[in-house]
Amino acid sequence: MTTTLNDRQRINQPSVWETLGGELLRPGGLTLTERALALCQLAPGACLLDVGCGSAATMSMSTKLGYMCIGIDLSAALLWRGRAEYGPLSLLRAQAERLPLADQAIDAALAECSLSVIDHRDQALAEIHRVLKPGGRLVVTDLYARNCAGLAALRRMPIDACLSNAQSAQQISEMLAAHRFTLECWEDHSETLKTMASCSGAAFWEQTAGVDPFDLHLALARAQLGYYLLVATRQG
Repeated sequence: MTTTLNDRQRINQPSVWETLGGELLRPGGLTLTERALALCQLAPGACLLDVGCGSAATMSMSTKLGYMCIGIDLSAALLWRGRAEYGPLSLLRAQAERLPLADQAIDAALAECSLSVIDHRDQALAEIHRVLKPGGRLVVTDLYARNCAGLAALRRMPIDACLSNAQSAQQISEMLAAHRFTLECWEDHSETLKTMASCSGAAFWEQTAGVDPFDLHLALARAQLGYYLLVATRQG
């Protein structure tokens, strides 16, 4: 596996959400994961792929719910933490763009706060489509811009990738359709960002050092960042 500069940054410099420590690495935490799995209505023993599994908190919970789980992540440190914390789980260091899995092997794939930090999202979605069974579910939770007019200014900010790579709801829907996914459910969970902001303020501003605070405030405010949960179905 070739490690790019962005890969090394992810391995050595976790995102703003990961700096919080513990299991709550993203808005909504495991409560939102449980909500997503309930929406999928998966059969007992279904096989899940966690794309960007981090320290495997979602995998541990899903295993307890009776699912089989495979997790991939680029961060060797986070995978090591997951093994130390939760024991023998199927954790692989791999790229989302090159999944080490057979065709149509997975019942559902989860990308929790990870799709926005993947360099080649189109390639990753193509790979997820490949490994999902026909009718398999894709779950995504991530940041999005509720005002697409603010995206240009946000793109110019040298800030954490999950912030600067946010898309509008329409862009996300079109991207899924282009990769033969049918959007079944979209839920706005933007209120979870307020909790994260109150917990992670210092960590966030640490990662935005060198950025003009006024420009950053304007960019974030104009984009009206929100947080979503979606469930889509693999077609074809």
